[in-house]
Amino acid sequence: MDLVVNRYRSLIGGREKYQYVGYAQYDQRDLVVNCMSMNYVDYYDEKICIIGHSWGGDVAMQACRDLETDGKKVAVLATPDAVDQPASHLFGNRSKPTNVANWINVYVNYSKASTGVANTIARIGGPWGACPGASANYEYPYIGGDAHAMAWQMLVSYVLPALLGVR
Repeated sequence: MDLVVNRYRSLIGGREKYQYVGYAQYDQRDLVVNCMSMNYVDYYDEKICIIGHSWGGDVAMQACRDLETDGKKVAVLATPDAVDQPASHLFGNRSKPTNVANWINVYVNYSKASTGVANTIARIGGPWGACPGASANYEYPYIGGDAHAMAWQMLVSYVLPALLGVR
């Protein structure tokens, strides 16, 4: 995943709006919350942007709710093709947390997508699809292959333009 983080840094480079870039696995919600709750976020008046793909979308939403409890504001929550985790307490509750200013949701329409491995795994997990509570919903155009595995393209095509004020 260093490849995605480094590509993100190169695209956002020189823009001080979002300074901290990190990566956590789908099972490391505490790491995300702890990093975002650190004092330097307040001290340097940094904006918090949390991006979660697949199960990471579920983790990102849970992290936003945890940060809400801590009184932290989240500038952007981005969920490219989020999928429910097994036994998630969020199942069915995808309302935008009150501490999130902007929620960008990108989803795959699985009625059009192939039966490739990544798409099958996403289907089993329970893709979120369009979320009524999101600030913006973008359907990722099916162009063949495993659309669920196209997280980088979703990030570049929809999330980063919205973050940078281009979309």
